[in-house]
Amino acid sequence: MTNEHMTAEHMTAEHMTNEELWDGWAALWNGDLALGAKIFTPEFRVRFGREVPGADQVRDGLAMAELIGGFRAGFAHLRYGTEIGPFGDGEFLAARWYADGTDETGSWRAHGHDVLRIVDGRIAEAWSITAPLRTTA
Repeated sequence: MTNEHMTAEHMTAEHMTNEELWDGWAALWNGDLALGAKIFTPEFRVRFGREVPGADQVRDGLAMAELIGGFRAGFAHLRYGTEIGPFGDGEFLAARWYADGTDETGSWRAHGHDVLRIVDGRIAEAWSITAPLRTTA
């Protein structure tokens, strides 16, 4: 995430910059679920590189926030950050991210790449690919 302190209350502009959108996307994954109503177009869709229960039913930002909230509920600790990017050309925004988590199996780290399609200053579509989890000491 480029701005570790981005929250829903900071995101009020009708059209956000690519950096603000990425910060919002990362903050959403870090638990600021109120951003679901602010950073997505009404017809938002998400596609994951693997089977994610419930992802097919996501049809807007509130549904995406609900999906993320349910996912986060399975972890004692879960924190996302940005390793590379975000990079964008106006229509698309991409970055490599990491997640550190703790669950019943112990501590782990995951990496992934997300590509966001931007329409009118909002996220209209997201593709997210996650590498296999690595257990950490």
